[in-house]
Amino acid sequence: MDFRELDALKCKMDQFRPLTKGQVEAIEREKKIEHVWSSNALEGGTLDKYETAAILETGATIHATPVKEILETLDLGKAFDFVYELALGQVPLNEEIIQKINQLVTIKSADKVELAGM
Repeated sequence: MDFRELDALKCKMDQFRPLTKGQVEAIEREKKIEHVWSSNALEGGTLDKYETAAILETGATIHATPVKEILETLDLGKAFDFVYELALGQVPLNEEIIQKINQLVTIKSADKVELAGM
């Protein structure tokens, strides 16, 4: 790809800017669902993206889905929101923040709740 092609693509992309508030919110929603779903899938979770979205957005459970998977989905959703807020505030990472993220990811689904964040 040469610079003329890149410039043409950039001009085409610029036609869609600025995005509306609703468009940005839709992108952020999809990004969260995709992240939580793919993280669960990497760990062997069986939920699909639509089931993940239902749990995150409405708290609806899916028939025959293990409670642990639902709790992991809710935990990851909370952790995603926390990390997103950290990124917006440009908070530097330290051990305490990393432990807080781990706690959020595991608080409902850890074998021993007191180990969440350790």
